[in-house]
Amino acid sequence: MAALYAATIGDVVDYDESETGQRREGIFAGVMTLVRKMAQSAAIIASSSSPCTMASSSANLACRQRRAKRVLTTRMPARAAAALEAVGVDYVEAGVMTSVPPYGIRVPMLLGGARAAELAPVLQAWGLDATPVSDRLGVASAIKMCRSVMI
Repeated sequence: MAALYAATIGDVVDYDESETGQRREGIFAGVMTLVRKMAQSAAIIASSSSPCTMASSSANLACRQRRAKRVLTTRMPARAAAALEAVGVDYVEAGVMTSVPPYGIRVPMLLGGARAAELAPVLQAWGLDATPVSDRLGVASAIKMCRSVMI
């Protein structure tokens, strides 16, 4: 689907311009991106919620291993924080809310973690746009992922 879109979007935009007299490639790109992200999200939800009920035991084992990997990935920040805090290092997550250019160092970031509120003024003093959103890990990342799906 992505190859078809990439190959035809220019022709669609040109045809639309000849019919309407307006150049609206931004609208076409925005709608296609929204549709693609919604489809990807639906596919992820469908694949993660489907039970491992395949006929052969090796396929069932592979399915369980994939599920275990997803669980490990989603719990990774908490595990990393626990390991670092055990040796005296504080862990704060940052969700970068948009593409870095054109913002550079001022790209909006959301911070999460036990010391996020303490870190935010320090980063702001350095010129960063950092906003603490929670003292719990995972909240800043969840907000960032929801925004990424919608935009």
